[in-house]
Amino acid sequence: MAHQLAKGNAADPKEDAAFIKQMEAAGAPKELIEKQRMSAASSDEIEVLNACYPAVEWFFQVYDLLRWNQHFCLGLDVVAVEADARMRGIEINPTDYQNLRTLTAYYSDAINEESA
Repeated sequence: MAHQLAKGNAADPKEDAAFIKQMEAAGAPKELIEKQRMSAASSDEIEVLNACYPAVEWFFQVYDLLRWNQHFCLGLDVVAVEADARMRGIEINPTDYQNLRTLTAYYSDAINEESA
């Protein structure tokens, strides 16, 4: 998902091929594999687990608090995120915070791949 947030909803052919190989190795039905292949090529949606949804919402509220060195993303300004949450009266849930950190790390990596 972070890849999709960073680069748009374009499919990542390497990730899709690896996932399809895993499906084949696990003995998934051919119809299901073909459905996955078609959805990866044409999907306009990003699937988000319910448990991760608060972190995704939080990410959209604080993505402007990422730190940058020219075109290289250094990651989330944690102090600014904490101050933002405090000033908006948001209680920080440790699980959501960890999910936000993880999402932001993947997002930063995807952005930096493109810049390299």
